[in-house]
Formats: sequence, structure tokens, C-alpha cells
Amino acid sequence: MASTKTVVVIVHGAWHVPASFDKLATSLRLAGYEVYIPHLTSMNGSKPPVGDLITDTALIRSCVEGLVAAGRTVIALLHSYGGQVGTNALHGLSLEMRAKQGLTGGVSSLVYMCAFILPEGWSTLNQAHAQGIKNEKELQLKLAFDGDGYCTMAAPREQLINNLGDDSQAAAYISTLVPWNTRCMNQPLSHCAWREIPVIYIHTTNDYIIPLDSQQLMLERLKEHGLQDPILVTLDTDHCPHLSATEGVVEAIHKAVVEVKEGTA
Repeated sequence: MASTKTVVVIVHGAWHVPASFDKLATSLRLAGYEVYIPHLTSMNGSKPPVGDLITDTALIRSCVEGLVAAGRTVIALLHSYGGQVGTNALHGLSLEMRAKQGLTGGVSSLVYMCAFILPEGWSTLNQAHAQGIKNEKELQLKLAFDGDGYCTMAAPREQLINNLGDDSQAAAYISTLVPWNTRCMNQPLSHCAWREIPVIYIHTTNDYIIPLDSQQLMLERLKEHGLQDPILVTLDTDHCPHLSATEGVVEAIHKAVVEVKEGTA
């Protein structure tokens, strides 16, 4: 018999791997969800780098297509750069759209966790410029670039997990981080799944990577592009709430489930 559990597909951000989300995945599974965390290709370590937004998009679409074809209801939790990937990958897979076609399963919600949420034609670098990073020199204050086409965080303890007080937990988390293909920054969106799938946005008030005002700017911009009534959740934490505010993220997922039930009642 097919499982009736709601599926959460976590699309991780730049520099992260599935192990970076172990704490959240454990909490979600204990709460009754089935969890998948595909390892994005842009962080596979190949030299020269071959994985990028295009191959990341294909990976996530393939994963979610398989789940919805099996009749599963999927919540996509998108972190940071994962917002760019999920936005590009999940168009045409909404629960509502599939139901109109007489099909079961589909993506019920996009939960953007301090994530990029942009219109067609925009890259993450476009948004970096919009939030005040004007040139490569300023970008190099945040990132370290190697000669192989990858970049890493210049100071992950201070930039990513500045709200986390436990130094041993911080060190273990940082040990999971890997280089990310720099090319992804310049690659624009071809599709926007947020046009078709309900959105929850998790704001993070102490975020040094995508500051709160930048998160708010993205949502304001998308109102002009047709974004309909996103549900807002605010967590007083840093850019990695899956680690520093785990239960708050689980509550946001619960909220997504409730919204779907109320919408179909």
C-alpha cells in the first residue's frame, strides 16, 4: 500500500550537502513526514565543475516528478540558492494543476527558507547587486574563489550560523560545507513555479547572507510579477534556521499542511 505521509523535499542551498540538514530531517521524520534531500550537482566536487543551475534543476524535477507520479503530496522546502533551483524546477507540478488533469499527487507548497525568490530572467547575482553588492571586490569580502571555478564562504561561522551559540555544534556543521560552482550565480531563471504553487516565506531577522530587507524586497518585487498572497513566517535567527531554529521550521511545514487541508475543505 502506498504511503499517505506528506513528503518534504529539501532543496539545499549553496555550499551545503544533505548531511547539513540532518537535524531538521530527523525532526521532520519524528513529526511524521517522509523526507528527501537530493545532493545538488553544483556541489559535487568535479573538476572542472560541471554541475550548475541547469543540472540542479533537472535533478530536483526528476526527483519530484517521480514522487507526484506515485500520487504523493510534496512540500518543497527551499533554502537560499535552493530557492532558485526549486523555482526553476517545479513548474507544472502543482497539486491543483494535476487535480484538474484528473491526476493525483503534486506539489502543494513552496516553502522558501531565507531563499532566493525571483522572476524569470533573474540570477542570484542580479539579486546580490540589488541588495547592494555592486562589484566582484565587494563579493570577495563574503566569498573565497579558487582557480577551479568554485567558491566557498569566507567566514561561515560569522556569516551563516551567527545565532548558534554551541561552538562544537557549529564546528560539526561547518565540516559538512563544500565548494559551490560559481557559474550558478550568473544563471537566470527560465520558469517560476511560484506562479502556480502556494508560497510560504520564512523570514530570518538576523541573516547576514540574504538580509531581512533583501528578503522583503524580493517579495515586494514579485507582487508586480503576479505573486499571490504569500504566507509569511518570521524567525529571529540567522541564515541557517534548519540548524539554529529547527522547531520553527517544522512549524512552518505544519502550517503548509494546514493551508492545503483548509484549501481543499
